[in-house]
Amino acid sequence: MDILEIIRAKRKSLGITQERMAKLLCMPRSTYNNIECNIIELKVHDLLEICKILEIPLETFQDNDCVVIEKEDLQTLIKASEQIRTVAKKIETNISIVNNNTINMKFDYNPSSMKGQKKPKRCAICGEPSGYYPLCKHHMKLKEEGKVIKNNKGYWVIKEDESL
Repeated sequence: MDILEIIRAKRKSLGITQERMAKLLCMPRSTYNNIECNIIELKVHDLLEICKILEIPLETFQDNDCVVIEKEDLQTLIKASEQIRTVAKKIETNISIVNNNTINMKFDYNPSSMKGQKKPKRCAICGEPSGYYPLCKHHMKLKEEGKVIKNNKGYWVIKEDESL
């Protein structure tokens, strides 16, 4: 079963319509339909959001031989994996095992070493690069309409539509 078949089957088993999925993903229903029909390529950030909505573990897709992603997404994944390797090496060099159950870790976080490095501004909901902060232009508009709010944990979320 390919990725889109898994998504479609899970969506249908949960009784979620394409219209509802499109609203949860802040996209037109026709766009979501085109993704499910493989007319538009599924982007990584959309896949992650769909998996979150449908509660599909990412491990579900591990057996696939090939995953198509955009060049920008691949570069982001490569950069993230390099950062993870760097942190893992720092952790390895700064741990000591006290007994079988306890690990001591000495890790100095130095914010001054981060100076001069600009973090790209990204939307807190969709993760798209944006000149706006903390939301992209689309989600800022939805915020103005009262459709995007901060939840009780302080995260920006799309307000649930009670009529659906």
